[in-house]
Amino acid sequence: MGGCVGSVNAGTFDVTFRAAPSVPARVRSLVELRLAEAGLAGISDDLTLIASELVANAVQYAPEPEIRVRLTREPGAVVLAVWDSSDTEPTPKRALEPTAEDVAPDAEALDPDHDAGTGGRGLPIVAAMADSYGVTPTEPRGKWVWARYATATVPSARVSSPR
Repeated sequence: MGGCVGSVNAGTFDVTFRAAPSVPARVRSLVELRLAEAGLAGISDDLTLIASELVANAVQYAPEPEIRVRLTREPGAVVLAVWDSSDTEPTPKRALEPTAEDVAPDAEALDPDHDAGTGGRGLPIVAAMADSYGVTPTEPRGKWVWARYATATVPSARVSSPR
């Protein structure tokens, strides 16, 4: 895998990537492959969406050119965690209420600096899909943003953050 370093084992990985727009797609593929190898292909759609949201945020906001992505297994769950060097914690935005203007043409839609207020919806998606999620600050800087996803209906032990 060009542009990344780390360890990869069946069902898990811990990889450092250059923060680039192509990284979310690469991470989705890696998550899908590792889950299939671990016999967890049935949860790959949800986990790849969670990975997309967390990795895209890290790539967009990381002040340094590298991010780290970790997929680990726990009894009854998998944890996907993404590290970046920013100390700023992500802030979920509230859901937008649809209006009549949403179906009207937007003359500024193709302007690269125009977001129409649609950004910041990744964490609510993660919160809705994951069993739990959180942010763990790291020293001397940065943070892990993580999501725990249950792989079985049997309750698993909860821990506050990936270690």
